[in-house]
Amino acid sequence: MRIITGQFKGIRLESVDDVYLRPIDDRVKESVFNILMHRTNGAKVLDCFAGTGAIGLEALSRGADSVCFVEKERSFLNVLKKNIEKLKVEEQANVWPGDVFSTIKRLAEKEEKFDLVFIDPPYFDQVKEVNGRVQQIKGIRKPKNDEEIEKLQSADTEPLPQLILKYLNEYPILKESGLGMIRTFKKVPIQFEGFDNINCCRQQNYGDGVVSFFQVK
Repeated sequence: MRIITGQFKGIRLESVDDVYLRPIDDRVKESVFNILMHRTNGAKVLDCFAGTGAIGLEALSRGADSVCFVEKERSFLNVLKKNIEKLKVEEQANVWPGDVFSTIKRLAEKEEKFDLVFIDPPYFDQVKEVNGRVQQIKGIRKPKNDEEIEKLQSADTEPLPQLILKYLNEYPILKESGLGMIRTFKKVPIQFEGFDNINCCRQQNYGDGVVSFFQVK
């Protein structure tokens, strides 16, 4: 992984050899930032499921003022911090260890608002809420057939990306002029219908994934 352009262009980032890490490739990352264009300059950014920091650090390289990185996996956190140190952006980077759901709630309680929200979650994880708490069920590999895809949409759980959108609809941390991005598995589409506060404004397909851009209504 490398920084594509900007202040840190060409710098290679540390990574982790872990089947659970599904980093965004350079082609998709460049396309996403080309769509964002001038929005990154001076932006306050939230990078959910930050992994080793590829998206948030690219935003800093392109002129973002600050990035809040949210990541709960310890091995990813260690490398994320190394990459932040490598680029010497400690003053602009705020690392929140923990799960995205509770972090979104905390940020809303603090009345934090972001210009850009990046969400690059595990494609195949399932979640369910029990007594107000989110239980996350890991799913590492791509489904092989329609039967396995149906299991991702079973009655007692829901795809993790869908619940993330519900939280962002309920807890308003995206500025009215802001833009969010979420990357998901094309064969398990996410739904924006029924949301009062956010709506999808653009979608781009990349291989087996789709990037959906959303904004405040």
